[in-house]
Amino acid sequence: MRRILAVFLAVALALGLVQVGAGAATASTPTSASSQQTSASHQARAASSAGVVAKKAAKKKAAKKAAKKKAKKKAKKKAKIKAALLAAQIANQPLDADVAQRPADTGPPSAANTGAPASANLTVHHGNLTITKAGTLINGLDIRGYVHVKAPNVTIKRSIIRGGSTSPSQSRGLLAIVTAGATGYLIEDVTLLPQVISANHDGVKVNQAGTFRRVDSSKTVDGMVIYGDGVRVERSYLHDYTHFQNDPNQGGNPSHGDAIQVQAGRNINLVGNTLQGAKNAAVMITQDVGVTKNLAINNNWIDDGWCSLNYKSNGAYKTGMQVNNNRFGRGQSFDNCAVIHKQAVSDLVPTGNVWDDNGQPATIKRGG
Repeated sequence: MRRILAVFLAVALALGLVQVGAGAATASTPTSASSQQTSASHQARAASSAGVVAKKAAKKKAAKKAAKKKAKKKAKKKAKIKAALLAAQIANQPLDADVAQRPADTGPPSAANTGAPASANLTVHHGNLTITKAGTLINGLDIRGYVHVKAPNVTIKRSIIRGGSTSPSQSRGLLAIVTAGATGYLIEDVTLLPQVISANHDGVKVNQAGTFRRVDSSKTVDGMVIYGDGVRVERSYLHDYTHFQNDPNQGGNPSHGDAIQVQAGRNINLVGNTLQGAKNAAVMITQDVGVTKNLAINNNWIDDGWCSLNYKSNGAYKTGMQVNNNRFGRGQSFDNCAVIHKQAVSDLVPTGNVWDDNGQPATIKRGG
C-alpha cells in the first residue's frame, strides 16, 4: 500500500498536481503583513512620544526665558528705585557746619561762598581717584591727582581737586564724569585748582546728567567742557582762566579758553553763577560733538571774553535757547558785546539782561 502511495505521489509531483511548500508560503504572507503593521505602530508611538518630549522641552525653555525676563525687569525696577532714593538723599543732605557759617548764599557767587571752605580740615589724598561704587560720598579731601567718576549718585563735597603734579600729554579734566550711567552726581562746595598750570588742563569734562553747586574753578584753559544732556551748574564761581599764546590743542595758535564750553547736549541749565575771566567767552556754544537744545543761561553774573555769550556757531539749528535776567560786566574785548547771535542758527530771544553798572539793557550783537 505504501508503495502504491509513493508511486502516486511521484506521478502527481511530476504532473504538477501538488506544489510542495505552496501552502507554507501562502501561510507566511499574513504573518509578514502583521509584522509590518506592528513596526509601523511602534514607530508612530515613538514619534508621538518624541513630539510630547519636544513640546515639554520647548514649554520649559519658554517658561525659563519668561522667568529670566521677569527677574531682569524686577531687578531693573529695584535698581531704579534705589537710584531715586540715593538721589533724594543726596539732594537733601544738610549743610556742613563750616559751609553754613559762610556768608549768605545771595548775590554774586565768589571765593567767599563757593568751593571748599577755608576753615575745612581737609585730608590729603595723593594720586588719582576713580570712583566705581554707586552712592559714594567723598567729603573733606585735598586730592593731589585727577578724579574720574564712573558710578551713579556720587557726591563730592568740601574738597579740592588739583590734578597731577606734572603736565598731562593731552587735554584732560581735573574732574571727569564721562562714563555712561554715571548720572545723579552732586559736586558741591568743591574747588578745582590745578597744582600745575598747563595748556592741557581743563577744570571739568562732563557728558552725564547731574549737578554742580557752589563750585570754585580757576586757572585751567576751559572751566567746564559739557557735551551731554542734563547738566546743571548753579551758584558757582568760574573765573580767572589761563590763556596760552601757543596752545598745542589749537595747533600752536592762542588758546580758545571759555568759562563754560557747550559742545553738545539737551536740557542744560546754567543758573545763578559768576562766569568771568575767560579770554574767548564766558559761555561758548560750539556743537563740536553734537546738537545743542534747551540750553538755559539765566540769572547769572557774566563778564569778559571777546563777546561774553557766543551763540554764533553753525551746525544744527539750536532750539530752546534762553538768555534771561543776567547781569553783564563790561570787560569784553569787543566793546559792550554781551551776547553775539545769528538768527539763522538759533531761536534765541534774550530778555531782561542788563549791564551791572547801570541796570540798562545789555547789548545783543547780530553775528554775520
